[in-house]
Amino acid sequence: MAKIQAEKLSYLSYQMPDKVIEGYNLIGYGGIFGSVSDIWPGPNTTEKDIKDILVRYVKRRNQIAHEGDREASGAVRHMQPKYADDCANFISNLVQKLNRVVYGVPV
Repeated sequence: MAKIQAEKLSYLSYQMPDKVIEGYNLIGYGGIFGSVSDIWPGPNTTEKDIKDILVRYVKRRNQIAHEGDREASGAVRHMQPKYADDCANFISNLVQKLNRVVYGVPV
């Protein structure tokens, strides 16, 4: 069973919240977004908020990676530097919180 789990973890993409949840369930951490929410102070940090924000950033990433960052009409989708900074900060904070939950790494 452990070999199957390790193989699955090695090739699946863990970007969308449901996939992140699935991955953490495989290593024995159910309710990972609830645990992250518990240690993430401030506004917009409920379990639902964190998942919704992650979904938005993953969708935008997929537009860039799979659609050449263009609309169906061919027009370029523009991105403001603040959006990119906010995304990078969110992902960095999320990873720090995930590490804290699983490994006890201080934030």
